[in-house]
Amino acid sequence: MANNSVGSCEQLGLPNCDPTGTELGSVVGTIFLFVGFLATLFLVIAGIQYAASAGDPQKAAQAKNSIIYALIGVILSFSVFAIVNYLFGTGERLTI
Repeated sequence: MANNSVGSCEQLGLPNCDPTGTELGSVVGTIFLFVGFLATLFLVIAGIQYAASAGDPQKAAQAKNSIIYALIGVILSFSVFAIVNYLFGTGERLTI
């Protein structure tokens, strides 16, 4: 019996695909993990910019905004990863 769930291999037209959908889950998980890594990298860079602002209010404000946006990126990345993992039920776990 073929798995005809949303995002299944048959619906996506993927050849030689695992019918359980775990390959699709692995790809999605890898993408979100990469996005989370980039957001964390931007957070570190913004922290360095804040430390290097040397009291300049304009540079400090710009670095604070970058930190806020990077934190939002990290939170969104891991939230979307968890939501997609729950919806597709791929069984993928975040392992670092």
